[in-house]
Amino acid sequence: PLFFLFGRLAILDVPITLCVTLATVSLYRARDHGGRRWQVIAGLAMAAGVLVKGVIAILFPVGILTASALVERDRAGWRRAVGPLPMALALLLPLPWFCLMAQRVPGFLHFFFVEQHFLRYAAGGKIGQHHRPGVLAAVLFGGALPWSLVLAAGLAREGTAAWRTPDRRADRFLDLWLVAVLGFFSLSSVQLATYICPAFVPLALRAGRFWSEGRGRGWPILVWAALAALVLAAAAAPGHVYETLVGNGLYPRWWHQAQVARVALIPAASIVLGTTLLAAKVPRPGMALALLAGGLALGLVRTERARSAYRSYASLGTIARLRSGEADRLVTYGTYLQGFPFYARRRTVVVDSLGELRFGASFPEGRALMWSETQLIQAWNGRRRLLLVIDPVVWRRLRHQLTRPPTVLALEHRRVLVTNAPLGLRPPPAAHPHSP
Repeated sequence: PLFFLFGRLAILDVPITLCVTLATVSLYRARDHGGRRWQVIAGLAMAAGVLVKGVIAILFPVGILTASALVERDRAGWRRAVGPLPMALALLLPLPWFCLMAQRVPGFLHFFFVEQHFLRYAAGGKIGQHHRPGVLAAVLFGGALPWSLVLAAGLAREGTAAWRTPDRRADRFLDLWLVAVLGFFSLSSVQLATYICPAFVPLALRAGRFWSEGRGRGWPILVWAALAALVLAAAAAPGHVYETLVGNGLYPRWWHQAQVARVALIPAASIVLGTTLLAAKVPRPGMALALLAGGLALGLVRTERARSAYRSYASLGTIARLRSGEADRLVTYGTYLQGFPFYARRRTVVVDSLGELRFGASFPEGRALMWSETQLIQAWNGRRRLLLVIDPVVWRRLRHQLTRPPTVLALEHRRVLVTNAPLGLRPPPAAHPHSP
């Protein structure tokens, strides 16, 4: 379910998962079967991953293969896979782009490699969980249900003795893959749930192996049915019961989304519960798997009905696009709203935003798109029409400094869209404070 959610987001963790998976599998094939073809594929995948999200595209495939070689005591296999060819492709193909960026954007290499790689890992950042071991493991286990239950049941029945047998070489590789991704990011000073995307692949492969061998059925299906029944009971319960069970465990700002999701959870949980109970009675593993996966897929589709409750700012962006002219300025105050420029189809100026955007503010084009609060006030009081997206609390503090009377255009997800002039009108000249 969590990977389905990540697939709905405009994030780089999903494409980097593709690159890491392709490179890791190719190196594994090169280790066991040799051949330059797999080395070339691995090198190209790592090079693409470096351009997508940096050096983890090399670190994970090479690190996983190295750990596997140590466990298997297979130095010759490691040499067959990690030779000069894949490493040269991985390092040299992205090089022209980084050289070009270093020429055009002074300081980019320090920002990208030092700040966004080393310092972010070692010192943390403004978002994510900080120094909380076990958080990502819990997210992976919960986000991969019910397949994480299948994996747990299979591992418990397998035992350490069977795990070390020669015919389990591929299984050991997948386990090292999962542990490497989870362990690496669990040691990071800042942890985001999306970081675990590359770990879903080995988990799915291992769970599929256990299911096909008949070692992942039984209590995992019953637990999954019980969880679906619990969600159904909580969603169908009276309002105060739902608020007690769900609301107390959420941030207050998420309560609206939880209320909207409640309507979608009732049919979704009913579908999952029904198909899971049917899967428990079907003797054939393939049919049971189809019922289990199909029910989960249909349930996730039903939850799409609650999508409008989550912040995308489609309405604000659409209204801004329809109500603004070519020469008008679009401005957002505070956190950069990624969905707003997409729906507005315009670049937006950002005021007092933190994080990575600060780096761009040190360049001429970036300075034009990164304002201080003083610049916002001057622009609002000027002769150019301006549309501003701002938190109502901040707006109440700021509006007494603005001489142009505001016009409220829309409100969505605790953001209000205001303008200093209605459509088709230019702001009038500001009255002098001492004029009668």
